[in-house]
Amino acid sequence: MLVTGGEYKGLSGKIDSCIPGGYYILKLFKGDSHNVLINASDLELLPEKKVTTSTSDAKSTSNWESLRLRIHMKAAKLRLDSYSEEGKRLSKLQDKTKAKQRQEKLDNEINKTMKVVENIQRRLSQLG
Repeated sequence: MLVTGGEYKGLSGKIDSCIPGGYYILKLFKGDSHNVLINASDLELLPEKKVTTSTSDAKSTSNWESLRLRIHMKAAKLRLDSYSEEGKRLSKLQDKTKAKQRQEKLDNEINKTMKVVENIQRRLSQLG
């Protein structure tokens, strides 16, 4: 991933984990052992290899789109996992009113993420 905005603009790294709200923890490729928190709007996917074969542009674009969608699918599944953990924590809260309010917000985020997953799956099946 390439950071395209914010204070880390120009750096590149690998997604380490996903945080609800469209944020990612990026492990930088620099020699540092630092991880940084980046908003998804400030990230751009870098291809692992440049396409140097004589394949058609359509096939190349399709492969690129498929790779991009799979990355988004993995991020959405990571979000769902974190929502599940949050739901377990909420069930243990003593303040049931506060827990209910937070659970409603969490359920809303889960529903939005599930719609994203459905859209990604639909698009992947169209790509074949």
